[in-house]
Amino acid sequence: MRNPSKKPALDLNLGDQPASVLSWQQSAIRRGQVLFARAIGAPPWVQAGGVVAVIVLGSLVAAALSIIAHALWTETRNVLETTGGSGPVSLLRRPAHAWINAHAVGLDLTAQQFWRSWIISGIVFFVLAIAGSIGGRIGWALFGLSAVALTYAGTPPPSSLTAAATVAGAWALVTVPAYTRSRTRLSHPEPEPPQPPPATACEPGVDLWTLRKNGDGPALAAGLYESLLRRRIGRQQRWLHRDGNRHEWTVTTRGQGFRAQDHDGREVAGLAVSGEAIVEVLTCLDAPASGFPIVRWEGPAPGVPLQQKLNWVDGRSLAGSLDDFIASSPDQVQQLHEWFQETRAAWGDPTGWHFNILGNVDVLNIAFPLIDDVSYALTGEENLATLSTHAWIDPTTVVAGNARTWNDFSNHRPEVVEWIIRRLLTASDTTKALCKVLANGSNAPQLIRYDGPAGPLHVMGGDGTHRTHAMRILNAPLMAAEVTIKPLPLQVTQDDVQAPRAGAAHENDLPRLWEGLLRRGLIHGHLISTSGEPRLNVDHAAGGWMLLDPTRAVAVNQAYEKIYPGSLAAVGIPSTALHNSRTWRNWLHAA
Repeated sequence: MRNPSKKPALDLNLGDQPASVLSWQQSAIRRGQVLFARAIGAPPWVQAGGVVAVIVLGSLVAAALSIIAHALWTETRNVLETTGGSGPVSLLRRPAHAWINAHAVGLDLTAQQFWRSWIISGIVFFVLAIAGSIGGRIGWALFGLSAVALTYAGTPPPSSLTAAATVAGAWALVTVPAYTRSRTRLSHPEPEPPQPPPATACEPGVDLWTLRKNGDGPALAAGLYESLLRRRIGRQQRWLHRDGNRHEWTVTTRGQGFRAQDHDGREVAGLAVSGEAIVEVLTCLDAPASGFPIVRWEGPAPGVPLQQKLNWVDGRSLAGSLDDFIASSPDQVQQLHEWFQETRAAWGDPTGWHFNILGNVDVLNIAFPLIDDVSYALTGEENLATLSTHAWIDPTTVVAGNARTWNDFSNHRPEVVEWIIRRLLTASDTTKALCKVLANGSNAPQLIRYDGPAGPLHVMGGDGTHRTHAMRILNAPLMAAEVTIKPLPLQVTQDDVQAPRAGAAHENDLPRLWEGLLRRGLIHGHLISTSGEPRLNVDHAAGGWMLLDPTRAVAVNQAYEKIYPGSLAAVGIPSTALHNSRTWRNWLHAA
């Protein structure tokens, strides 16, 4: 494990890319490195000439400053050593000399040496005071008081008070620059401590919507790459203080399809529009994302397309089955075996299990009701990548999908859920029972994952709804499934995240709510309001569902807070904002 006190440097290693993609990458990165590249890329004779020029210029400046300093010191010494003359210097020198001659008897310093030391200390205090030193300002004040006192004590009456007042006025006049704080500190600002990255991007980034609308394929390809790179760098800046192991993935590709395997043997498969999109979706495997994958390509990575659109024909399936995944997880199978035994003992006589099931269903529908919909309504052009993997998930994180309530199968095989539960509770071989019930050959339960600040949520996909309901009704601690993961879209519009339900009211204040999310720091990105409908460039979101209309956003927030208590408060969302869509909207509007 790495030393957590040592902050890792930003890793911009993009791996091996095809030449067509590399040119876009070099173009995008070089925009921020032009001056540096010019400096280190100059011919040797130019670099040597620059060094000589700096040395010569520095010598001339040092010589000029030395001549000026010597001239000032000579003039000052002549004035201070002058026995005649008039003005504040004479008013100070004569009485001060008289007082020092009278009171310096027996000291190791002569009166002249004492006088010069006092004058030099005053000059030093004055210079330090101008530089902003607190000690220098205190010393200069004490020097002024002593000068006035010496003048008053050494001047014979009745002129002593007048002489002292004249010296005090002269001291006050030259003191002005020494005590002017705003003018002296503007040119020497103190370095500010490191600050966390801002909630909103300093630059609007790339407007993919406009590039796609204009049909500019090369510009869209470059913009897609730049947007992914911007998101990657932003993620690294946010997680520099974190410590964690970086997963190493070996990736094979066929068109846009890919398979990847990490050093622990975990396998994933999916589709991506480009090699950088593969890196992005692999990063999403950690929930919340905290590591940055190291990708080793076996063959060329998918190039940046001239149209951001997934080619589903290239899709790759997982090499192994869910049966194999369950059989290779003895610890999880043993945990479920013990849970089934405890549940069977608690439920007692199997003839009454039907009522236990109905009781658990009622509790779930009251305490953990299913949400109508969590997904975005993204078009095909907004999809960056999709990834599937076999995983053990916590069934309590399933919040939506394919049913309005738990065990709502009155018109679709209503007896299946109870059959699954009885089969699992009465099985003598839990591994075989799980493979038979959950895996069901090649028809594995499908779940879609949505990441949040403390952990993921899951939504039921096309297959396995009965099996997922059965495991949740059993309150099982684990469930094996095929999990699909998609990265956040790079850019969204109101139509992408608007409630798709028939008859749902179209809420037109989504851009204003997005502005509130940006100000609250719950999303990182930039809102674009020019040339067309408002659209949001998304670099990071505490929870992707927060981009949705307020009704669905609050429903997911409430479900998330039940599963991960206190997690939303930890990112700055008060409990008062979670009551309903109105309180959520008001809280964001007040940002």
